[in-house]
Amino acid sequence: ILFETNILQIRGAGGRRFLARHIAHLLKKDMILIDMKKCKNVMAADSDEEHFWNRLVHAAFLKNAVVCLYNITASMFSLAQIDTSDFISAAIMPFSGANIPLILCTDTKVLFSSDGRLQPHLHQITLGETTRQEREAVFHGFSELYHLPIDCAYHSVQYQLTASEISDAVVRWRCSGQTGPEDFSAICNDLLYNDKNHEKTLGQILYPSVGFEDLILPAPAKKILEQICCGAAKGYRLFEEWNLKRRYPYGRAVTVLLYGPSGTGKTMTAHAIAKELGTALYQVDLSHVLDKYIGETEKHLEQVFAFAQKARPVLFFDEADSLFGKRGEVKDGKDRYANMEVSYILQRIEQFDGIVILATNFYSGIDKAFLRRMKYAIKYQSPDAAMRRSIWEDCLPPELPREDLDLDYLAKQFDFTGGIIKNVVYTSCVMAVHDRKKLCMEHVLNAVRAEYEKLERPVTDDMWGEYGEMMR
Repeated sequence: ILFETNILQIRGAGGRRFLARHIAHLLKKDMILIDMKKCKNVMAADSDEEHFWNRLVHAAFLKNAVVCLYNITASMFSLAQIDTSDFISAAIMPFSGANIPLILCTDTKVLFSSDGRLQPHLHQITLGETTRQEREAVFHGFSELYHLPIDCAYHSVQYQLTASEISDAVVRWRCSGQTGPEDFSAICNDLLYNDKNHEKTLGQILYPSVGFEDLILPAPAKKILEQICCGAAKGYRLFEEWNLKRRYPYGRAVTVLLYGPSGTGKTMTAHAIAKELGTALYQVDLSHVLDKYIGETEKHLEQVFAFAQKARPVLFFDEADSLFGKRGEVKDGKDRYANMEVSYILQRIEQFDGIVILATNFYSGIDKAFLRRMKYAIKYQSPDAAMRRSIWEDCLPPELPREDLDLDYLAKQFDFTGGIIKNVVYTSCVMAVHDRKKLCMEHVLNAVRAEYEKLERPVTDDMWGEYGEMMR
């Protein structure tokens, strides 16, 4: 291409400089690399450093070299307050006039083809996103070269990095002196989640510490959770090796609905799924996503899904009924736009291929179209006495200074959910610290009384059973 047209624009997300070096190698020429992030003061045609470009042309001519300008982004032009026409005049036309090969590595938003001066000289190549198979091949290559102890197939699913980003991760891993696969995963996560502040304002990136072993759920529910994690981690085998992609051109997301009363473990389950998958949890803040202005909610949701598509966290919508609620009869313009928001989310979930978790206390409030798209739905119920006892035990760590507590009585007497039991334990521990005593039944029962009053449930003398005298 560079023999026919001396200007080449390589657009895309990654691998641009690698391709530029390869082209120079094929041309048997040296390459002069110029980082445009460091050359903002020489971009404009009327810049005091205009002679910089003439010196660069002269150097390339003497060395018989290809010149590569990289880190050319759309934001660079807006920040430097110049337009592409000025940049073409100052930085491109001198090379065109001297017939010196010039390669421009840009992001996808930068277009030079509309300028008539470049029509005979410019050729464009657009690099697409790396496929899962390509990422696996890159991971495998580095794994063999540097004895990287990773599951290449899993990493190709979990980390949608470009080839150059994978290379950066490997360099950082080798320089860190750490050798474990979890260390490499942490570096990949850092690459994905850094410099994403505009997306983070719409949610919170969390790294959960609770896993499946911390969940107190019926055995069938835990089995479904294991299947969910298997589908998220090994889904590529279903679509590629087993050829399900022929029947699933869209709708590949692992979609999960958790529904049931408050405090039964829905949020904790979302955290545990992320922990088991070894990835972050992106908890969407619906107060920032929902917007009264027309079109803004869809814009925010697009940012959320675009970030999740790249970074591959577990995407978690708590109190989902406020966003995924039923579409109603259109009586005015407001109803029509509300229905459009729901329709947009349905479409966006169909295009997504990550993992989405919805949690709600109101199953009946979810639009039926969303329910159809949920691959898994787990109903949470208030725990029975045996499960409540397990929750009491789990909430009282061995390090906690306490007297003997009648856990059988607490589990049978008070039909609390796990969330309420956690509140009672915390409040009773505060009482114990305040009294400078070990945690005892009196502290726990007083915390129970406070929880009853908070929930506006009646407190009667006979509810205390054998501890009635203590509570009186």
